Amino acid sequence: MADRTHAAAHILSALVAAALVGCAADPGVEAPALRSPMAPRRARVAPLPLTLPVRVAAMSEHADVMPVVGLVTSNDPLITKALADGVRLAFAEARAHGGPTLSLLVGEHETRWGSGAAAAVRMALDDGAVAVIAPPERRRAHEIAQFGTRAGVPVVSTSPFRTVTQAGSTWVISVVPADYALDRAAREEAAPEPELDATTTRAFADAFRAAYDRAPEGWNAVGYDAGRALVVGVQRHGLRRRGLTSALAGGEAFAGAWGSVWIAPSGARREVAAPDRTSRRSP
Repeated sequence: MADRTHAAAHILSALVAAALVGCAADPGVEAPALRSPMAPRRARVAPLPLTLPVRVAAMSEHADVMPVVGLVTSNDPLITKALADGVRLAFAEARAHGGPTLSLLVGEHETRWGSGAAAAVRMALDDGAVAVIAPPERRRAHEIAQFGTRAGVPVVSTSPFRTVTQAGSTWVISVVPADYALDRAAREEAAPEPELDATTTRAFADAFRAAYDRAPEGWNAVGYDAGRALVVGVQRHGLRRRGLTSALAGGEAFAGAWGSVWIAPSGARREVAAPDRTSRRSP
């Protein structure tokens, strides 16, 4: 127990530097200024070493991995709930059809700077999560992608910001439809909700109504596709962190809320047409 506590503290201290490096890599994210009375200018933060401490770097190889997926909370509790509802529907469908039995662990609601990466550490180290789902906000998504890449924990991004996957990490994939992806010119921190339109499958819409007695919304669909990606990844690769996202990137398409989904080798989502459509919603 003491070893796990020590490891968690060690990782958390490294994550502050990791998150700052992630902010610097994305021009749309401003790292908080570090000032002191003797040095009024912004402090320079040394990059995180390429080689993490052995306990951290080997996490994906030797940690006790459980059939648990962690969801790091959004700044908006309503978005967190919407994502969670979608993920749970995907996991319930998998169980009903004899697929892998996965459960969802939703982190505590925290919005302070660096709390996203810290939550991902706790889920991976203390709860043995096989993967972590990152929320839509740019800054939090980058923090968690930085952690996943350095610690060897698969990350499924629900953020529309393309910069989350543009670094080329083999540990990070995105399930946001390409039509809603935002480029570097987009300076917003908050992410617009994808719409359900003519590309939304009737199967997803009907299943969501049956489970929750209401029509699905955009973040429900994004959460569902994140859950579907992890179900398919575990089916293809087993309950192992290393190689889980690689089993999806560049592999065969799978069914999602917006039709068939294909994850490109870069980790970004690409669309594949599906024949089963619903009519476009009115504005």
